[in-house]
Amino acid sequence: RKRQAEKIVQSFKSVFGARTILDYGCGQGMFTAFLLSKGFDAYGCDISSTNVVEELKPNRFIALPGPWQCPNNLTSTSLVALLDVLEHNEDPHELIELFKNKGIKDLLIKVPTVFGPIAIIAKVFTKIGKPDLLQKLLLVGENVPHFYFYSSAGLSRLLAQSGYELCRTVRIADAGKELPKRMRDCSSSGKLLRILILTAFGWILEAISPVWSDTAVYHFRLKEIGKRSREIIK
Repeated sequence: RKRQAEKIVQSFKSVFGARTILDYGCGQGMFTAFLLSKGFDAYGCDISSTNVVEELKPNRFIALPGPWQCPNNLTSTSLVALLDVLEHNEDPHELIELFKNKGIKDLLIKVPTVFGPIAIIAKVFTKIGKPDLLQKLLLVGENVPHFYFYSSAGLSRLLAQSGYELCRTVRIADAGKELPKRMRDCSSSGKLLRILILTAFGWILEAISPVWSDTAVYHFRLKEIGKRSREIIK
């Protein structure tokens, strides 16, 4: 998480600027805590504060009034970050519309991509009768499963419905070097070869992530009203 946070901040430094940042659906609040450690004016929000890290307490966490709702004090100057959030929403368009109606001009969205290496391998395994990897990716059986994997074109079409246009995309290895830790059972014996294979595969994923990855971060900006009007006239 820390490695990803560093890459996101470095890649979108001009977007963050000196504005207030809302980490929507922050979970434990690790990304918010990282932003605070770097001097950013950041807040995390979620439906529950049960697992929130101490760095966000007592005044850097905002409890949402309900599932998939916006904080009451959200201002139009805020940058809203949705990192590993949108794929859990059955109706993402409704959420994007909420941000638009609040006047939010910039959205930073991190989602799993449908054409990434692990996603493709998972689909191949499923076709040969081994769906375990795909189930792990979709968080089958979890309280908050994945409803969607996105393509860049599909995500752009979704955001375009609310008037947002894609400004920049940065690809990130979602697992990469962490893959062995996430998939192996360290307590099992006789797994040395599997561990070595997964470790090598993780390093490969990290190396190719700039051009081919299972996760990407997108910066969307709300089109100016004047520009949208001219497009409608055309």
